[in-house]
This record gives sequence, C-alpha cells and structure tokens, in this order.
Amino acid sequence: MVAAVAAELVMWYWDLHESLTSQRLPGSFWPILCVCGALVLFWALQLSRNGKTNTKSSGDNNSDVDSASLEKLMRSLGIPAEPHEEQFVLSDPPLERFFYNNDIIAEYQTDLVHGKYLMLHRATYDKDLDKSGEYPYGDYFVGKKRLWEGRVQLRFKKPVEVEDVFFGMTMKQYVPMKWATKMTVTAMVKALQKFVGKGIYQSNGDNPEEVKGKELERPQFIMPLWAFDQFIVTPEGEEPPDISVHDISTLGHVRKDRVKAYRREIADLKLVPGPTYTFCFWGIAQFLDCLKFRVVNFGPSFDLRDFSGPLPATLGIYVLKEKGAKKHYDSMKDYLLCVAVWSSAARPELAIVESMLSGEYARRLLGKTVSHTADRGMASLAPEAHTDKKGRFCCG
Repeated sequence: MVAAVAAELVMWYWDLHESLTSQRLPGSFWPILCVCGALVLFWALQLSRNGKTNTKSSGDNNSDVDSASLEKLMRSLGIPAEPHEEQFVLSDPPLERFFYNNDIIAEYQTDLVHGKYLMLHRATYDKDLDKSGEYPYGDYFVGKKRLWEGRVQLRFKKPVEVEDVFFGMTMKQYVPMKWATKMTVTAMVKALQKFVGKGIYQSNGDNPEEVKGKELERPQFIMPLWAFDQFIVTPEGEEPPDISVHDISTLGHVRKDRVKAYRREIADLKLVPGPTYTFCFWGIAQFLDCLKFRVVNFGPSFDLRDFSGPLPATLGIYVLKEKGAKKHYDSMKDYLLCVAVWSSAARPELAIVESMLSGEYARRLLGKTVSHTADRGMASLAPEAHTDKKGRFCCG
C-alpha cells in the first residue's frame, strides 16, 4: 500500500509536469513547479523505505576498526583532512597514488587512449570559505551554480566512432529497490533530461536472484558523448589547453543555449590518433554534492547511497563494443576513462580499498591483469613507506 502511494505521487507529478510544459506559463512559475516536484520525489523516497534502513554500505557500515584504518591510510597518503572526493584512476601501467578533487592532474593509459583527468569541486563543506574563493580553484566557482566540474583530455591510439562512446556512473552492484523507488528514479531521470537532453540510459541492473548463468548488468546512469558541456579539439602538433588552468570555458565548443548545433558538432567529430580532445562536464553539477555524497538543491537533501548502494561507484567514459546493445555489460566496455569514486564522508569497505592496491579490483572490473608486481602489495601500506613529499603511493 505504501509503495503504491509513493508511486502514485511520482506519476501524478510527472503527468502534471508534462501537461504544463506544453503550455506557455510565466517564467516565475517554473521554480515553484521544480520545488513541488522535488518534494514529491522526496516523499516518494521516504514512503518507499517504509521505515526500513536504506542501502548504505560504505563508510557507515564499516567496523570502527576498518574506518579508523581507512582514515589512517588516507592521512598517510597525504589526502587532506577536510571533506573531499577520493578517486582511484584505473590505468595500465598503474598510477602510484590516489587522487582527490582539486588535486594534480591524473595522467593515465588504457588500450585506447593516453588520458588526463581532473576533478574540480567547490568547498561546499564551508560556506564562508566557498564564498571567499580562497582555496584551490575557488575563484573559478565564484558566481557559478555548479558545485563541480570534471575535465578529461584524450589522445587516441586507434580510431573510435563517436556514436559508440558513452559516459556516466556505474554502481558497484545490484541493490533491491521497491517499485515506488524505481518510479522515483525514473522521474529523476526524466527531470535530468531537461538539463542534459534525451539519450540517457538508466538501468537498475540485473537481480542476481533472477538472472542466472550469465553476466549481470550493473546499475548505471549513462549519457551519450554530446551530454558533455564543452569540447575542444587541438590539431596534431599544436599545444592543447592545460586542464589545470582555472578557466578554459572560452575555448572550443559549448553546449549551453545551442544544443542542436552542438549535437551536430559532436556527431561530426572524428576521434582518431593525432589530435587532442578535451571534454568538460558540469551539466547536473548543481544537484550533486560529491563531497557530502548527497543530492542537493532539488528540494530536501538526501544521501546518494539511497540509490547507489555500496561504494565505490565507477565514473567511466567507454566505447560500447556492440552497436545498438540494449544493455551495457562490463564486458562490452572499452574504457577511455575509468575512475572509482567515493567521498571522505562515504567510503568503501577497507577490503575494497585493499583490492585496489593489490590490483584485484582492476582485474575484476576491466577483465584483465594490469602490470602490478607481487612485491608491490599490501606491505607498502606501512606508514613508514610513504616518504614521497608529493604523496605518491604504490597502487599495486
């Protein structure tokens, strides 16, 4: 009964939204509609829980010993004490450190690309500091609505077709959701399409209790390449932009206020060896606080783990090997970027972090063995081993 009420709330709001968007209404009406929609989604989520605990299973479910060990490990690696996003960039050969927002550029390799990656995030944990802009990249965020911005730069090793490239978030594993919660997610996806555009692929994943004897699709939220907000093409022989420069927004092509033209420009791209391609994304950044791991500015705030389940989530840009595939299985993905992400406020279990350091995480996710060596294992976790002033750490 409760689930049915929650679902009805969501569907009622969406029917109202669809009928009203076809009419010409004063601009002042739309913020009211958005707030009402956010409240409906929130109420539906609360009702769908039906008094039960949610699916959080990262830092809050770690034992006190594990949490203390993780905190000690991160401090020993030079990871800052203030709230931040933590990242493990998969690369072959492996990189020798964890990364965090506003950190140095992560330079990596996959079978398809030489890549660079940087995540910027405003100081949402401290309103005064955020307003002052007196922190790394803080001046860039002053006057902007976005809470973060992701930047990636790619040099291809072999040609890739644009229509086969996707990017987005994939969750660690299937998480059972009530029907009403699924309806809530569906409504949120439709709302996000207003900002990003259609072409979004969202899957709740395969239930291992129902799907037997074959690969399971993980829960994911995926977008086409044109959902990036900006791209820059630098011809071979010319110097590409430095993605650590605070403001590169005047370069290349930007999607805002010219979606149709921008989509054509993306469709006309030739992703081939030689040029350098820079992509930036912030389209839904005003709604997701990656430091707190919460949905914000969308009505009442709630924890992202209500939908994501156990951490880490995987941020990826990939080529889908099978054209027109109805599902995005891990085995179908050739990665241009693959980053395990979480927050200092919501960490994975210690065993998962250890699997990253041993190389097991990459082997399971990418389906192959990267070039880790046996003598670069967990022994390097000892604090005395971390003497590099740059905070570098052996990831395997």
